[in-house]
Formats: sequence, structure tokens, C-alpha cells
Amino acid sequence: MWEVSGELHYLLGQCDALVSSLGTIPLLPEARRDLLLVSLKKGAQATTAIEGNTLSEDEISSVVEGHPGVQEDGYQEREVRNIVGALNELLQELAVRDRAQRISPLLLQRLHYLVGRDLGGQFRAVPGQFASASRVVGGYRAPAKEDVEDLVEIFCAWLQEEFHYPSQTFAQATIQAVVAHVYLEWIHPFDDGNGRTGRLVEFYILVRAGLPDITSHLLANHYNETRSEYYRQLQAANDSRDLTQFLKYAIQGFFDGLKRTLADVHTNLLRQMWRIYVYDTFSQVQMRQKGTFLRQRALALALPLDRPVTYSDIPSLTAELGDFYSRAPSASTVTRDVQQLERHGLIERNAALISAKRDVLERSLPVRRPSGVANQGVPTARPPADTDPSARTPR
Repeated sequence: MWEVSGELHYLLGQCDALVSSLGTIPLLPEARRDLLLVSLKKGAQATTAIEGNTLSEDEISSVVEGHPGVQEDGYQEREVRNIVGALNELLQELAVRDRAQRISPLLLQRLHYLVGRDLGGQFRAVPGQFASASRVVGGYRAPAKEDVEDLVEIFCAWLQEEFHYPSQTFAQATIQAVVAHVYLEWIHPFDDGNGRTGRLVEFYILVRAGLPDITSHLLANHYNETRSEYYRQLQAANDSRDLTQFLKYAIQGFFDGLKRTLADVHTNLLRQMWRIYVYDTFSQVQMRQKGTFLRQRALALALPLDRPVTYSDIPSLTAELGDFYSRAPSASTVTRDVQQLERHGLIERNAALISAKRDVLERSLPVRRPSGVANQGVPTARPPADTDPSARTPR
């Protein structure tokens, strides 16, 4: 059981608005690819790290990018490769080929197979097959193995009856994703890999609901980043048989992750606008020496938009700049380039610090009162919906 309070309704509405925004913002292919890679890395790391996988962020990146042999014994690497492969396969199936389906016992077995394939004896289950033995996890005794298939059938039928796929709202889909993950943990239908399978189910439901690819890993990321709280909330929900607090915990983390993702997307948009502005500026510059022209433009493009740099930082901003300045005619080339960019109105100097003149981009934003409510970010106050009985939906 669980209860959706007015506060949770409000939070889900905020998530819906953020998802709608993220789904309609265009990005350059390279920027979109970078964001998706970051999302995929975090999703794969989160899904496996909760189960004890210790691969580092760099090692996860190597796996995601297809580099072989990041770990000597290979098990944890294969474990991550399985999750990366599963996430990519499901994303293609749902978002590209539009082949969504209801949650069924066969789908759960398939997801479990994707988790456990080729893991060998260290994976204490037959991939894709329900439990063959009694299971005790920590202090929790899972249902008897002979009851598993019936419980899974009942669980899948209940998910369909309760959440009305495919005619469901964003809020219903989000709650279903969280609830399905937790209930699968309680049924514990497989001898091993239940947590990873549950998080794949959660991912599946979110992508099926139309969430952008760069947001569909956020719940798993939240659980991993707050792992001790995740286990505490799971235990509390199990003890009370009430998911209300777990839902609040999960959806608050989802909301926080969506805000961070939107900030990343805005940073990418600003970088795209800066690139256009630099090219436009240099299109009006009379080119006397091609090498100088290209070097100065490369410097303008490489400047960070979120911090100043020093003169000594400049040659190391990009490999291209390093090459340019290694072949420069004199040590004062950096100084002359900075002075030229200042004349073009692309940078500003404060003592020894050099900053991109990003205020030229900010002036293109709609004008609004600086201290207005809309500038204060997401409201922290909540509407008094709990006083309205119709705003509370018992389960």
C-alpha cells in the first residue's frame, strides 16, 4: 500500500514539467552523445555498484566506450557490460523501434537473462529462470520457490490493473516504475540478480513512458548516491508494508536529478550559442594570416564559460591549442591573441584572469525582474493540498 499526498502530487508535477522541457530542447549531435554517454555510465555504475561492483568511474567509461580488458578476472567487467548492453538494447527497442509491451513474466525472465548471461558460476542463478531454491537475503526470507511463478503472474496482472498501461499519466508511470522495482525485490523471484533486474524494470517503465534517454537512469543513480538511505527506506517499507515514504524518497531524488540534468543541458546550449557567436564574430574579421586567424578562433572557442583562466592555462585548454602554441613564433603570442580577442569583444580581463564575455549571450535572454519569484528556482513551499481529501489517493 501507499498514499499519494498533495505534496507528492506537486513534486510529480514538477518532475513532469522538467521532463517535458528536457524532451524538447535541441542539442547538437556531439553534445547529445556526450550527455547520453555520461547518463549511460552513471546508470551502469549505479545499477551494478549497489550490488557490490567496485569498478571505478574510469573503468566503467572504458566498458561503455567498448575498450576491452579493464579488469584482470573479468567478472565485474562482464557484469557491467551486461548492464550496458541491456540498457542500450531496451533503449533501441522502446525509443527507436517503438516496441513497448506490458510487464509480463516472460519480460522479467528476459531482463534477468540480460543481467546474468555469460557470468558463469559467480552468478548464482540460471539466467532467465525463476528461483530453484529457498532464498534468505540479510534478515529477509523470500517467498518459497514453489510460490514464485504464481506470485510473478499475480504481480504482473496487478501492475496492469493498477497502472493502466498504455493509457497512463506521467505520474502513474513514475509511481509504477518505483513500485515495480520494490515489489520485485520483495518477491525476489530469481536466485541471484534480483536488484539489477528490478532496476532494469524501473528503467524499462520510464523509457516506455516517453522519458528522454538522458533522464531514464536517474532513479538508479539516486539509489546509488544515497545507498545507505536506499537500504534504510527499503527496510522501513518492508517492515511497515507501506511504500509512502519510499516513494517520497525516490521521487525527490528523481526531481533533484532532473534539475541537475536540465542544468547540464543549459550549459551545453550556452556552449552551442557561444560557438555560433564566435564564428559570427570571426566571419567579420579580415583574415591576414590563416594560422593566426585559426589559432585565435580556437582560443575563443576553448575558453570555459563557467570560470576564468590565466595566461599560463591557455596552451593546455585543448590539444589543438597546445599544438598551435608549440609552433608559435614567440612566447608573447598568447598575450597578443588575448589582446586581439579583447578587441573583438569576446573576452574580458581582470588582472591576470581572462574570461569569456558570456554576458553578450545572457543579454539575449528575455528581460525579467531580477528578484522576481520566477528567478528563485523551484519553489520549496508546498500547496496545502493535504487539507483536501480528494488530493490523497490511498492504496
